[in-house]
Order: sequence, then C-alpha cells, then structure tokens
Amino acid sequence: MDRQRIEQLATYLAVRQLVAGVALATLAMADGFLDWDLLDGRTEKVAELTLASLAVAAVAAMAISLMVNVSLLASSLRRAVERIDPGVRAGEELVP
Repeated sequence: MDRQRIEQLATYLAVRQLVAGVALATLAMADGFLDWDLLDGRTEKVAELTLASLAVAAVAAMAISLMVNVSLLASSLRRAVERIDPGVRAGEELVP
C-alpha cells in the first residue's frame, strides 16, 4: 500500500471518528446540563468508554496522517531538488 493511500485512509478515519466523538460529546453535555438521564449508570459508563476510545483512535489516526504527510513532503522536496540540480544526492549538503 503506498503512502498516499495510507494518508488518505488515516485522514478519512480521523475525520469520521472526530465527527462521531463530537456527536457523542454533545449528547453527553446535554445530558449533564439538562439532567435528561438518557442512559442508566452502567450504559452511561460504556458510552463514556466509547467516547474516550474514539478520541484515542482519532488522535492516533491524525498522528499517522501527520507522519505520512511529512514523509510525502520530504519525498516531494527531494524530487524537486533533483530536478533543479540533478547532481545532488540524498544526504548531500545543498550549500557548500
């Protein structure tokens, strides 16, 4: 699987998880402020655990996306430098 596809997948998953997390967090805040008592005690704990796990998974997906994007940027910059000066090799200083 190429890096660009991994980046797209990680970004897609992060956005989906963040949207779901925002929806659940909004319901949780409304439940707390308005005393709706939508869920019983045990089910509410499961919902809190689900919200926390969504947040952790979203942060992990964003971190993966960031790392892959930095890698793609480095590759693009290397290709751009090689086009400008074909004699430049990876790891070689550009300024003497």
